[in-house]
Amino acid sequence: MRATVMFTAAAAAVAILSVARAASAGGYVGLAVGGPASIDGDYAVSAREGEGKNGRLILGQRFGMVSLEAAAGGYAFGNANAGYDVRSIAAGAKVNLPLSGRLEVLLRGGLERTWLSSDDARLADADADGWYGGIGLELPIDLGLGTGSLFVDVSRHEADTNAGTPAHLTATLWGVGVTVGF
Repeated sequence: MRATVMFTAAAAAVAILSVARAASAGGYVGLAVGGPASIDGDYAVSAREGEGKNGRLILGQRFGMVSLEAAAGGYAFGNANAGYDVRSIAAGAKVNLPLSGRLEVLLRGGLERTWLSSDDARLADADADGWYGGIGLELPIDLGLGTGSLFVDVSRHEADTNAGTPAHLTATLWGVGVTVGF
């Protein structure tokens, strides 16, 4: 019930804000990279959390202040004994709110399908369904032949596994990225 009310309120706010701002439309592709994932939930590890970097490829279509996005990404985590590689695909929306000058606050959220795999036979592979939400800053830029943007964001990913013993995965990721319009 609470989630439905919040979703309805957010959808209404997005609709009102998107009408209020001058139209800025177009498709874009983006790439973001960030540091190690911070892991919580049933997959929390004690010795070492994220390994290396996280990254995602983004495909979007902007309509004024609102964008529809699809993304594919991944990261790894584990401890001294074993670890997981995580891959995901997502579909959602992004809202850009003017902050100062051209700088914008971005709010991003949607649904996500996640796959966890390990080379360690002691760890079971799993797939999971969940959601993500994020906040960040985005700076639109003129690329000469088109538009693009630079952004930084932090996102929270929550997912529950679908097979075997149910488990909950929570990951916090940060990233720095670029988009290029087409």
